[in-house]
Amino acid sequence: MKTTPVFAALIFLLCTAGCSTVMQKTGEVIDGSAFAEKKTAVYRTGGKKQRREKTPAPDSGEGILVEKMLRKNGEGLIAIGVEALPTLRLVGSEPDAAGNFFLVSLEFLCPNLSGWNEFSGELSGSGVFRVTPAAIGETAVLRLNRETELLDIIAGRIRRHSSRITGDQAASALRNRQERIRVLVEWMKARPDQEDREYASQGEFEKRWKPVLFPELVKANARPPEWTKEGAVWVRGEDVRWNAAYTGAIFPEELRPVRDSGTMLRDWEEAAAWVYLLYEWDRIIESLTREIRLVQIK
Repeated sequence: MKTTPVFAALIFLLCTAGCSTVMQKTGEVIDGSAFAEKKTAVYRTGGKKQRREKTPAPDSGEGILVEKMLRKNGEGLIAIGVEALPTLRLVGSEPDAAGNFFLVSLEFLCPNLSGWNEFSGELSGSGVFRVTPAAIGETAVLRLNRETELLDIIAGRIRRHSSRITGDQAASALRNRQERIRVLVEWMKARPDQEDREYASQGEFEKRWKPVLFPELVKANARPPEWTKEGAVWVRGEDVRWNAAYTGAIFPEELRPVRDSGTMLRDWEEAAAWVYLLYEWDRIIESLTREIRLVQIK
């Protein structure tokens, strides 16, 4: 499958479909599985007629979609989607007779104004997906075990304007980006003002953090208390003049060159959803360790 049609299909889906449809379809676009897999059943929290005033928070245990799939080689699998992050899916093996399955991979797509980042990451963990026949359709129960860990990136692709990066080069660049994001998220969550802070949406998350990470790019009245021009040392990176004194005052040593070079800004502009995913990762997994009841909608 060529990259350009995939991207066109993705944009069409994002622009024309509702949240649940996007959650179903974009997961298929990520790795070509729309062509390689056949959907045999779909289950969702709340049922087909459920309507929400707003998208549920990613750690709510609501807005969960589970698709049973069948690959062309006859192998079965399940794909778990979270409505708050519609381009994310957790892929697991076909459940056995008792409903037990192993998590295999995480698939994630970050569209941005100039292209996208997409990757498959190795996922370690297990869970239960047990289906019970009902008078009309079927009901199901989903529960992950607590020991769920996102490991290394297996493969991915990057598009930036007219440039496309694939293969080992893309995988290496995406691994480096993931490591930078991990360090950034650890610092974010360790800040005293972030203790037990939760974000209901990616938009809320970005509104809170952009002024802290990039005060040079926001209005003066939105800048954090640590910002000051007194003693400022200006350096240029990615066509922005950064206040290196501010960088040194609040960022750990390993993140200072990342910010002052403009690399942090590029990571944010191209993959803010990825930052949000890793920030909320523990809470997302925790929400999936509760017993989640679903009903068949297809």
